Amino acid sequence: MKLSASVFIWLSCISMTAFAGELENSKIKCAELGYKFSSEFKKEYVSEISVWGNPEFHYNSSLGTCLVYTEVIDGALNKDINSIWYYRRITDIFSNKVLAYSRYFIEKKDPSKKITLANLANVGDAVNLTPEMFAIKKAELFGR
Repeated sequence: MKLSASVFIWLSCISMTAFAGELENSKIKCAELGYKFSSEFKKEYVSEISVWGNPEFHYNSSLGTCLVYTEVIDGALNKDINSIWYYRRITDIFSNKVLAYSRYFIEKKDPSKKITLANLANVGDAVNLTPEMFAIKKAELFGR
């Protein structure tokens, strides 16, 4: 039995609509889980000298997972602290795995604003990236 072109198109539209609905549900669930994750993450790093950026959530369909971007800056608002610390990371919240991070500090009195990377031990096999390389990795992961 042959399908007419219009029946084939109709079936294709139904399939695409179901896929779009499933993708939209994944994005909504990702945002919900990402918000919960970022709230818990903030509790771990609570400090009077911390300034948190807004978290970003992204369902990466090619990886089939939910990503959350978090960032915190420490020391910028306290004149008695000599360094400003930056910590940015992207976490796969389904597996709780750090996919990319950038942690570094800049001495406030250093006119060259030299970046000094400060590695972390609790990030699995993720490598500490320069701010430039982290931005490239974020664009790659959040662009899918």
